[in-house]
Amino acid sequence: MKNKRIHNIKKPGFNTPDAYFDSIEDRIFDKIKEEASLEDIKETGYSAPDSYFESIEDNVMSKLNDGIVLGNSKDSGFKAPNNYFELVEDTVLDKLNNDKVTKVIPLFLRRNILYVSTVAAAVMIMFGVFLNKPNGIDSLDIEVVESYLEDQDLDTYDIASLLTTEDLEEEDFGVINDSFSEESLEDYLIDNANLEDIIEQ
Repeated sequence: MKNKRIHNIKKPGFNTPDAYFDSIEDRIFDKIKEEASLEDIKETGYSAPDSYFESIEDNVMSKLNDGIVLGNSKDSGFKAPNNYFELVEDTVLDKLNNDKVTKVIPLFLRRNILYVSTVAAAVMIMFGVFLNKPNGIDSLDIEVVESYLEDQDLDTYDIASLLTTEDLEEEDFGVINDSFSEESLEDYLIDNANLEDIIEQ
C-alpha cells in the first residue's frame, strides 16, 4: 500500500504511440481530404415547413405586437414589500455583521464514552453473575475484569470524576495500620514489581 502513494509513482500510466505528435497533423489533413467536400453535398439534411420564409415576417410582427400589449399592463404579477429596496442593504449587512457565536456541543465527549463503557461493563458483570448463579460471584474471573479496565485506558482522574463524596466516605475503606519492615517491603517489590511500571511513574 505504501508503494502506491503519489510520490512513489515514476510513470504517469498513459502511453501514446511512437511519433504520435509528429504525425497527428498529417493524419488529420489526410482524413479531411478523404471526406466528401462541401461542393458534392446536394442536400443539407434539414428541412423547413412549407411557406416558412414567406410567413416568417408576419409571425414575428404578431409576436412583437403581443409583447407591446403585455408591456402596457400595469401589474407585473410580482410584488415587493413596502420599502424593500431601501431596507434590503441594511438588512443584509446586519445579518453579515451579526457575530453571534453558537455553542458547539460535540457528540462524543470523553465523559459520555466513559459513562457508556462503565454501564456496559456493569451490564456484562450482571449477566455473568445472574446467568452463572450456582457458582456466584466467586467464579467471576478477576483477571477478566482487570484486563477490561486496563483496555479502557482509564486513569484515576476519570474514575474519580464518576464518584461523589458520599462514595468516598472514610468508613467504607478499612485502614490498615500494620508496620512493615524495610526488608519485607524490599522483598515484595523485588518479587512483584515491574521495573518498567516504576520507571514510567
